[in-house]
Amino acid sequence: MKHKSPETALDITVLGSGTCAITPERSCAGYALHCRDQLIIMDMGFGALRRMMQANIDYREIDVILITHEHLDHSSDLAPLLMALHHTPGFIRRAPLTLVGPKGFKRFLTGCRDLYGDWLLENETFDLVIHELDNETLEIAPCAIKACPMHHSRPSVGYRIEYQERSLAYSGDTGMCDQVIDLNRDADLAILECSFPDDQPFEYHLTPEQVGTIAAAAGCRRLLLTHFYPMMENVDIIGMVKKQYNGVISLAYDLERIQV
Repeated sequence: MKHKSPETALDITVLGSGTCAITPERSCAGYALHCRDQLIIMDMGFGALRRMMQANIDYREIDVILITHEHLDHSSDLAPLLMALHHTPGFIRRAPLTLVGPKGFKRFLTGCRDLYGDWLLENETFDLVIHELDNETLEIAPCAIKACPMHHSRPSVGYRIEYQERSLAYSGDTGMCDQVIDLNRDADLAILECSFPDDQPFEYHLTPEQVGTIAAAAGCRRLLLTHFYPMMENVDIIGMVKKQYNGVISLAYDLERIQV
């Protein structure tokens, strides 16, 4: 039986809170979101599919996949998922699968097909519905999914998901920009990357001080920090963010489950 979230809630499981510099505790980026009877996956870096199994989330039930950008630590488990949907014994998928990404996402998928074979995008039992979003909203009942361009080294978008009175924003990878503030404005939960310490700034990623500035300006109600490089394990991340932002702050951990 397909999992359903509570009637008015968004139910999130962290599949990966780390980066390409993986550790035993943190897989690459991935989040499973149950919105009523819809299963939405936000990013699928390497290890995310395995984490789904550990969380007892059935990959055969995925309805929508949102990819923020094509870097491998956010997209590399997409091809293994499609292979599993094609070749799991005793299973034939009939329901369509919606894939969403930034501008250039279709070219990325075509490149994957050229690498792995036509089966990746072509099959006889279910349809792949592919969308490229830049600054647009996609209605997938019962949710509204808005994409917003982020500041990263590849074309990248963050996603905002709204359901009834609830809102969730996910930055993906980004540096400081006005758009990340807009994405998170008044969000019930803001999932923001926090990759490097304040004394090691990087143009295309965020530090705790920058995260605090964004969260305070956006007025989000709760902050979940993620995408930690290994050196962040010894940093007082919450203390640094609190210098700018006085809302609820927590650090993401793989297999953690949160309701919004």
